[in-house]
This record gives sequence, C-alpha cells and structure tokens, in this order.
Amino acid sequence: MDNNQPETRFEYVSRVMDPRSYGITFKLDSPDAVGDALTRLRSGGVNVLGPEARIDYIPRFHQVSLRWDFIDFQAEGNWYPQAGGGHSMYFVALNRLATMAGITWTQVERDDDGSTPLYWRVRIGATVKLLDGSIVPHFGLGEADLRDGSAEALKVLSESKGDSKKAEGTLLRMRAKGSQRCESIAKAGLIRKILAVRAKYSKEEAEMPFVWPTLVFAPPPDPELDRAIMFQAAGLGHMLYGGRPGAIDTTATVVQPAMLEDRGAPVDFRAEQAKLDQRERVPVSTSAPAAPPATPRQAPPPVQRPTPTPAPRPTPPPAAADERMPWDDDGGPDPRESDGNARRVLWQGLPYTAEEIRAFCDSKRWPDATSEENAKHVSKFLAWATGDGVKVLTAYFVTASK
Repeated sequence: MDNNQPETRFEYVSRVMDPRSYGITFKLDSPDAVGDALTRLRSGGVNVLGPEARIDYIPRFHQVSLRWDFIDFQAEGNWYPQAGGGHSMYFVALNRLATMAGITWTQVERDDDGSTPLYWRVRIGATVKLLDGSIVPHFGLGEADLRDGSAEALKVLSESKGDSKKAEGTLLRMRAKGSQRCESIAKAGLIRKILAVRAKYSKEEAEMPFVWPTLVFAPPPDPELDRAIMFQAAGLGHMLYGGRPGAIDTTATVVQPAMLEDRGAPVDFRAEQAKLDQRERVPVSTSAPAAPPATPRQAPPPVQRPTPTPAPRPTPPPAAADERMPWDDDGGPDPRESDGNARRVLWQGLPYTAEEIRAFCDSKRWPDATSEENAKHVSKFLAWATGDGVKVLTAYFVTASK
C-alpha cells in the first residue's frame, strides 16, 4: 500500500482481522502458544471474548481456533450511544457474537403467570464450550414492565422530550411485542454474562474486531482416522459404529448412460394432466333428468348338449376253469374294482404282487414265451395291467425268450 494514500475501509478491516498483523503465525496447540496469542491480541487492541485470560491445559488431539467478527461501528443497527458516554451493542450484534461463540439455548420459557397486563418475565438457559473441553451451563432471567408509571414507560416519555403522541406511539409498538422484547432482554443479559461483553465501548474499541477462541478437534495425519472422519462427515457413521443409517445410500448402483432407456422427447406433464382431466370429467346436464339406464340384455340360456355315453367295454369270453387268470372277468362284481382302480390295488400287493405274478407264469401258464396260448394271455394282461405290472411281465418274456 502506498503510504501517501489513506487506508480504505476494506483495507482497514482486512488488516485488523488478520492474525498475522498481531504476530500470530504459529499453531495454537499448547497452553503456552494459546496464552501468547491471547496476549498479542489484547495488546493489539482486539476485543477478546470469554472469561479466560490464561489456560494451562489443552485436550489431546485438539487445538484452539480463533473466530473473528467485526461489528461495524459505521453501520446502522449495531451500536447506539449511551447518555453518559460510550456505545453499546444492539441485540442483533450481540446475537451475532453468540452464534460465533457456539452458544446453545437450552431453555426459553415464560416465568410469570400472565395475570398482570403489560408485564412479562422470561427464564432462559444456555450452554457454551470452554477451552478445556468442558460444557458449562448458564441461566438468566429477563423482565419487561410497560405498565403506566413503570420505569420503562417513564423512560420512553423522557426520551420523547414532551411529545406525548410520539411517546404513546412508541409505547404502543413496544407493548405489541412485549413477549419478544422480554425474551430479547433476557438473552442479551445472558450473552453479556457468558462472553464477558462490556456494557459500554469507546469508539476506538468498537472499531476493533471481536475474537472468540474455541476448541476444535485436530488429530494427527492417519489414513484410518481420516477415513473414519470422512465417513462421519458424509453421514456414513452407521457403517463403522452402527445406529441409524445416514442420508447417503451406499448400496445404490451408479447408473451408466447405456442403462437409461431412450424415451424420446420429454413428456409435457401439463398436457398429459389436461388429457386425464378431460377423460375423467363427468358431464352435468341442467335440462331434463337423464333417462334411467337401459336394462341390460340377458344372454340366451346355454344350449343343453347331450352328454355322450361311452361305448360299453366288450366283455371277453370267460376262459376255461384251468385257463382263468387273476385279471379275468368272472362276470360277477369284483370288490377290487369298486373304486375303478383295481390296477393300483393289484400292484400294491392286494391280492397279487409282482413276484407272485412271475411265479404264477413260471409254474403254470407260460413255459414258452412264443406259444400262441401265451400270446392270448399276454394281450389280455397288457390291456388290463399298467405300471410295474407291465415292466414285470415284459422282463419275464424277455428273459424267457433268451
């Protein structure tokens, strides 16, 4: 910067909010380094917030970070003059400092019973983290009394300089926001208490920045720890530590351009909705009532088709007494065929088994597989027996013919 030219406002703010302007070019990871930095800031005129003047302990894997804020004295809504000299911050500026320091509001509730008009009392609570890592709770109480004759009402009248209409208008606006005003009064008092903000600052002090030293986690370089921090920051901590899944779905598959179906031109959803509304719209007639719906025509009765009667199975002639087989029909009722499944009964072992049929053929009926008499019995058996019976009989004749 040219020494012959005056310093601009931007250059001034940038200079006073730069830690290097106060000789702070080192890490604040030890009590000595933090104490040296705070001393340099106070000596340079910086408004250091907080009650700590010197610390003797920094938790492991932590260091101190300096948070800066510049409450511009030349901007409206930040400072207001006091009657006895000096300037004080509005609640908006105090709330900025509270946000910078990480103050967490834990309690905001009305403390009075509300039976007294134009009177409010609010109880609040907040916590803040100190440089040793401890979280300290704080509590406060705020009160607003805008009744006629109260100290606040008389102060409004005195500031109006005898203008009663102006005083009445100011009181009317304050009473309309009485509950919010009481809450702001309570929070402002607790912020001053936690951050050690003074009630008055000179113009030179107000032109300097405010600094809040805060404790941050600063672990040494480690691939596994970096991976865990990355997972936690990405909402994937449940994969390492369990618990509710984060916002990112790790099971999702990356969609390649080739996987997307080409559907042509984009769909005009408004036109499609108009078509749907037109199709679903029911016309309403205001003239004559609609005729009753016609009686649906009944379908003719189905044609009754005669059920075809199966042709009777020819009954084979009875064989001689010495030639009758187990499957021959003797002309009388056979209890084995009462359920229409005599074949299944026979080959389940009642009354003949496959072994019995083979023994019967070997001993009495079929000494020669090629004889004409045996061929007659084989044809009758194959027309009646199924399943294992056919297999047994076939195996017998194949064996006998060899």
